[in-house]
Amino acid sequence: MSLEDLNRLALALSEDPALNDEFQSLEEDPAVWVAWAQTKGFTLTLEEAEQLGGEISDEDLDQVAGGWAGNNPPPDPPPGGGP
Repeated sequence: MSLEDLNRLALALSEDPALNDEFQSLEEDPAVWVAWAQTKGFTLTLEEAEQLGGEISDEDLDQVAGGWAGNNPPPDPPPGGGP
């Protein structure tokens, strides 16, 4: 899986609770994860699935998908609400 595909999968899982629940309900078998990802339009190799360890935490998803990963609260938006 390319980094772009991994980001797309992480973003999809973080934005779609039903999709995330479906992923979390899969059995602990990397081959199942690969087959599931392919049905959702993502390319995941068996080696990559084995490295996932079965569960992607919300914190991991945030970091991969570009969420705030710092220990402090995120900065305030600029005056006027930003771009």
